[in-house]
Order: sequence, then structure tokens, then C-alpha cells
Amino acid sequence: MFTIPNPKKTVTIEFSIEQVMKSIPRVQVASDSKYKLTEVNPIFNQVILECLEFLSLGVFIDFNLVKKSDTSTEITMEIRRKIGSFDTDVEVQNANYHFKDLIEHLSQVIVLSDVDFNKKYSAIIENISKAKEENDKPWYAKKHVATAYIILGIVTLPFLIGFLILPLGIYARNKNKQYLNS
Repeated sequence: MFTIPNPKKTVTIEFSIEQVMKSIPRVQVASDSKYKLTEVNPIFNQVILECLEFLSLGVFIDFNLVKKSDTSTEITMEIRRKIGSFDTDVEVQNANYHFKDLIEHLSQVIVLSDVDFNKKYSAIIENISKAKEENDKPWYAKKHVATAYIILGIVTLPFLIGFLILPLGIYARNKNKQYLNS
């Protein structure tokens, strides 16, 4: 099978590189955690986001920033698969959708000041911080303790069958044979 090279898109925008570098991580909040921040490298002006996709492990989106002038920045976005390579047209269509979606989200957050951003996305920021706190807790302190009870039930059920019900059945069968023989 032939592989398709990683899709790339280059965009030049009229914002400073510092403002763009600050705005790309905010895409996670604007997209309601669809795109998750993976890595920020301020020395090389790179940001990496990740996104899960249906029936695959997802993609990484690399942002490479180049300063054209004090008020102009060139953004090169490259989408690469987490595992494997692009080999079908559907995967490239998904990559094009990611490009469109990321440019929309970036254009929404880049024009907002810190105060406006916090005001507009305060509920989402709060949900993300709560989810992070929930993930940092040990398994027994999480909200979904019912899952632990289900697992406990699945583990204890064979013991109940093996040590209580089965011996009672064997005992009843032996008693039944003695009753029939007498």
C-alpha cells in the first residue's frame, strides 16, 4: 500500500509570535478539550496538540511558528498519525477537517484578552480543572466507585458459586441418592 505524506498547512497571520504562542494552548479550552495540549517548546517555537479520532488512536498536530516581522507570524501546521501513516483519502479528509477546526478555534482565542478569555470560557476552564483533579485522585477516591463495586461483584461471584452453592448442590444430591436408596 502507498502512504500519503503528512498533511501540512502554512498560514501567515498579522499577530506577534508571542501572542500566537500564548493562544495555541488556549485552543484546548475553546475546543472543549477535543484538542489536548501535549507539549510546548518555547525555544523552538513549537506546540503539539493531540486529538482522538473514531476507530483510531488519533493524531498529533504540530504547530511550528516563524517570526516574519514584529506583527506577522507564519504558522505551519502538520498533522501526523499517532501510529502508522496516512494511507486512505478518509484520513486526509479528517486532517483537512482538523485544519479548518483549529484555524476557527485559534481565530476565536487569539483576539481575546486574558480577562475576556477567562470570562467567556470560565465554565470550560473549571470543568477541565475538575477533571484533572479527579484524574489525580487514587482509584478508590474517585466518583466512579460503583465501577469498583461491579469489579468486586464479578470477582466474588465465582467464589460464592464455588464455595457455597456448589457444595450445597453436591450435598443435596448425595442426600437425594441416600433417600432414594432407602
